[in-house]
Amino acid sequence: MGNAAAAQMGNYPTETDSLGIDYSIIDPSQRWRMLKSQKRFFLWCLWVSSGVVMQGFDIVAGSQLAVLPEFQKQFGRTQSDGSYIIPARYLSAWNSIGPACEIASTFIYAPLLERYGRRPGILVASAISAGGVLLQQLATDWRVHMAGRGVNGFLGSLSNDVFASEY
Repeated sequence: MGNAAAAQMGNYPTETDSLGIDYSIIDPSQRWRMLKSQKRFFLWCLWVSSGVVMQGFDIVAGSQLAVLPEFQKQFGRTQSDGSYIIPARYLSAWNSIGPACEIASTFIYAPLLERYGRRPGILVASAISAGGVLLQQLATDWRVHMAGRGVNGFLGSLSNDVFASEY
């Protein structure tokens, strides 16, 4: 028995919106009509998804920096042939600090956001994230670069997950 038949038999609660769309029935032919009736929700979902994509891009782009000659010169060790190589422990720390800080931050944000609100939290997180990017860009020591990545990782869960839950 399909969902439509089950809903008609009373096995599922049915609710319709002002346009007469019954969301308890999964009907692919109604998807565009549903999106049209929920434009604001749809646009916010697209906006939040772009943040998640950018967070993934930040992780990948940060990893790709290690192959750039100037980056290797800045943070690497000189080899016998005059080339530079970035130690594996630096690369490992850079790649793990962001996700680790994101996990830790999820336990810290909840009480703060309940007390001060989500929208001010997102605004503050965006400003601090700009500082994290500056730390990464202006770093002359691998630890400072790692701190910048940690700051952005710490704020990653706030800017993406909480923003999605707000709308």
